[in-house]
Amino acid sequence: MFLFFNISTAMSTSYNARYEDAFPWCAPDPKDAKAAVCKWCCKKIRIESMGRVALVSHEKSKTHKSQILVQNTNLKIQHLPSNTSQSNCPLVQRESLALNIPTASSSTEKQNPDVSSVMKKYMLNEQVTKAEILWALETIATHNSYRSAATNTNLFKKMFPDSQIAAKLEMGRTKVAYMITYGLAPYYTNEIFKELNTISELVIGFDETLNKISQRQQMDISVRYWNEKKATVDNRYLGSAFLNSSRAVDLLTGLKLCFERNPALLNNVIQLSMDGPNVNWKLLKDFSGEMRNLRGIPSFDLLSIGSCGLHAVHNAFKDGMKHTKWSLDEFLLSLYHLFKDFPLRRSEYTEITGSNLFPLKFCPVRWIENLSVAERASKMVPFLRVYVTAVTNQREKKMKESHPSFKRSFGAVSQSRRFAVVEKAMSDQMLGPKLAFFISSAAAVEPFLREFQCDAPMAPFLFEELTALIHSTMTKVLKPQCINVKAKAITEIELIDSNTLPTLQVDVGFGVKAAIKSSMAREKISEKTVLQFRNDCKAYYVAFLRKMYDKSPLSHGFTRYISCISPDTIVHSPDIAQKRLESCLDYMVQRDQMAGSVADKVREEFSKVVNMPSVKSSLAAYRRNEQRLDSFWVKLLAETGKDFPSLLVFLKKILILSHGNATLERGFSVNKECLIVNLLEESLVAQRIVHDAILNAGQVSDVEIDKTLIQYARNAHGRYLENLEKKRNEKAQKDDEASKKRATAMVIKELESKKAKILAEAHKEAALLDDQMKSLIK
Repeated sequence: MFLFFNISTAMSTSYNARYEDAFPWCAPDPKDAKAAVCKWCCKKIRIESMGRVALVSHEKSKTHKSQILVQNTNLKIQHLPSNTSQSNCPLVQRESLALNIPTASSSTEKQNPDVSSVMKKYMLNEQVTKAEILWALETIATHNSYRSAATNTNLFKKMFPDSQIAAKLEMGRTKVAYMITYGLAPYYTNEIFKELNTISELVIGFDETLNKISQRQQMDISVRYWNEKKATVDNRYLGSAFLNSSRAVDLLTGLKLCFERNPALLNNVIQLSMDGPNVNWKLLKDFSGEMRNLRGIPSFDLLSIGSCGLHAVHNAFKDGMKHTKWSLDEFLLSLYHLFKDFPLRRSEYTEITGSNLFPLKFCPVRWIENLSVAERASKMVPFLRVYVTAVTNQREKKMKESHPSFKRSFGAVSQSRRFAVVEKAMSDQMLGPKLAFFISSAAAVEPFLREFQCDAPMAPFLFEELTALIHSTMTKVLKPQCINVKAKAITEIELIDSNTLPTLQVDVGFGVKAAIKSSMAREKISEKTVLQFRNDCKAYYVAFLRKMYDKSPLSHGFTRYISCISPDTIVHSPDIAQKRLESCLDYMVQRDQMAGSVADKVREEFSKVVNMPSVKSSLAAYRRNEQRLDSFWVKLLAETGKDFPSLLVFLKKILILSHGNATLERGFSVNKECLIVNLLEESLVAQRIVHDAILNAGQVSDVEIDKTLIQYARNAHGRYLENLEKKRNEKAQKDDEASKKRATAMVIKELESKKAKILAEAHKEAALLDDQMKSLIK
């Protein structure tokens, strides 16, 4: 016992004041002589067993190192000027400079020269981080690759040799990648969700397409909401879900995945913006059912104006052209590829025809974009006839054997599948009128598509514009007495043969008529051919109208109701605007989107506002191509000098409604700009989030870089390392599970072989026993 007591006493270490020479952060613990205290970490360190080694171990810890960084970048209290109020006063500083009197700050710098260097170092580090953030933003805005961004960064040091910021700027390929993915994107995602958490109503838009790099369906999600700071409707990209299939249940899972940060936001959804496939309508039905169950309100339903109006008009035009059976799409596509990547053909075409006009690229997805393509093809038709005739004549004369150059050029053209399509089209006597009709029909719907391809609130204008488009088409193919039936809605007019005009009276347009006359003047065209052409034009009109009846937002009454806030409707038809307002409020109350008492106040406030003389003049002067509707109404209500809280709530709900999926369609174009080989899904989503933030700000130079963004950028490397470690652990876990499965499979295989061997031996023994039994029986 005595020996043990001496040994334990000898091993015990007390605090020594000399520790402070090597460890300036060290101090004695006033209550415990066997311990030390870290003044920077405020932590007690036991030294009785390890002594100095315990202090060394603490100094190497991660927490202590972070405190060292803070101590090196922050000024101590004694370094601050003693007379702060005077030194910070601009007047005192100006007088001191004029009289050459040193201020408190300048005297402090002289007394403590390290203070200025520390402050300069701190400010320089912050400026360097800002420069790195701006360069990362520029990389996204210009769709540069990470490698080229890193290469360009090295030029700054030579371009600006006197800049300390350029000298310290280090943006390698990996750093650019993780700063965007784990720094900027998380920051902007957090900012969006912080804003969404403060709103009570939002609209979700979604669309999906094939991601050619990952070979999975990419479902992009956007949100529309009322931005209180801007007092306008805001439309932001939220994220993407990558799916293996596009069933309704998969789309719903992807939708929830993008809101996993705050699933409660789905309770605030009032509309789903989508295009028209049946799977999307199934998703809408399933989502509405879940919302009813969550809210516990059986009558709750989402507001709906149908599928995307832009898709409806475009698909109606495409379907109408398909009904003509002219195959203009095949001709325009073949014409483009006939000369694409063939310099010899292009030079021979120019030599033969004397024309430098060449076809434009045909877009098989967006047919309206082919208006300029058809116009170019129409101008090329006379020259194409000359070119095709020259190639055909050479082929008929069998010049392949006597002229090897023909085999190299004309022979290759004449045997081309694309040339066969163009040659067939040139033999069509009505090709000119067909192209003219395509141009005329596309030009009729193009203004609507171009105007409504925007993020501004345009849903209240949908009804009037679609009605005008359908009405103008009806006047070309339907009898006047059928159109002027006021008792029916325009989409209820029957498209039957008895209501259509005779074929020769169908209005095909002046351009088409001129093309017909030109074709008839050039060559003989039978009346039967012209009649068939007009029948095809009639088939286009009928098919276009049928598609618009079935798929356009006009098939939903709510599209007509929300036009009550359109200034044109209020000015020119105030009674109709009032009736549509009442129908709109009734629609919303029935679906539990608005309380009945609030609806009564909305109707009352709406009547007061629209009857004010100043408001009437403002409504009459409104031009939607000059001012957004949301900004107009906010300014209008503010100018009245009175509060209309219920009407403002109603207006916000209507204005955030989506009129189409133009935003998501543009997002797919951004995806194509970003996609490169081996691009990870998370990196693509990060680029889209940052790109959307840049567009929301205006341009890269307009992006606000605050302290929080700088902190996110500096912490990006840590998140990157954590993610790498997480992926390693997941991979190790998967590999471990796979190895266990392989080991289990091998054991099972061995057991199965043993079982088979035992069974084989048993069968042999059974066979011997059977033989013995048979021999005994005999």
